[in-house]
Amino acid sequence: VKHGQIRYLWRDLKKTSTVIEKIILTSADKAPAPMIAAITLESPDKEGAMKPAPAEGGPADQSTAKLPATKDGKALRVLLAGGGSSHDFGLWYDREDQAILKAAGAVTVYTTSPEEAAEQLPNADVFLFSSNDGSYPHSAAFRKAFDAFVARGGGLVLLHPATWYNWADWPEYNKVFVGGGSRAHDPLGEFDFKVIKPDHPVVAGVSKEFRFKDELYHINFEPGAKVETLIEASVSSQTHKKHASVWIVSHPKCRIVAIAPGHDGDAHHHPDFRRLLVNSVNWAGGK
Repeated sequence: VKHGQIRYLWRDLKKTSTVIEKIILTSADKAPAPMIAAITLESPDKEGAMKPAPAEGGPADQSTAKLPATKDGKALRVLLAGGGSSHDFGLWYDREDQAILKAAGAVTVYTTSPEEAAEQLPNADVFLFSSNDGSYPHSAAFRKAFDAFVARGGGLVLLHPATWYNWADWPEYNKVFVGGGSRAHDPLGEFDFKVIKPDHPVVAGVSKEFRFKDELYHINFEPGAKVETLIEASVSSQTHKKHASVWIVSHPKCRIVAIAPGHDGDAHHHPDFRRLLVNSVNWAGGK
């Protein structure tokens, strides 16, 4: 594919909790977009083996690692939860982001399972959420564990897909924890970032201005949202205004950082993004 993108939406039908109610395909810029959609069902061969998952965008093997029940010194225990559509979660939000945080001294575990996230959240100091998967709000166990995590003061870092208006059936997520969100973005391309609150710990050591290729999310805040923008994107080619790229959300119990960029390797390999991710986890975790 030389132009455009290939995106996978998959579900493991062996899981009894998997329910597909409907599939809606829309164009982010609200203009017609050519596309070819295919729905396939993979079944085992005669030996009971499944074909390998797609190289990008398919299901990743679930880790059996567990966060320690007790904290080891000053190392933060970070639970990363991703999965969904339109992104290579296994490559960037699992392997790359875990590598970034482990190099900074954190103890990390990644999952795409709401039930696994619910089990691990009680032992996490920081929850790095990067999912747009509808199974999270539909999981009673996850919702209960998430509420308990926030109530005890756990730190939240909401990354790229998790700053979208993903879930109409969980409106308080965007209103309370994101402070708003995005429903559209500019086409994937290079744009500028500018730090506008240089004294905040989340942007310590981050270049005052930097640039990389990403999706410029059209972040809009909810009326009355208690947010503080730390980094702002350059003017959108579609809305003709600037939008927040990194912000913090005031909450009575926990620290929350939201990061709008982070689509693929252009972000995750960029030194300023990597510094920003480490700073956000450390600040959310109280370090």
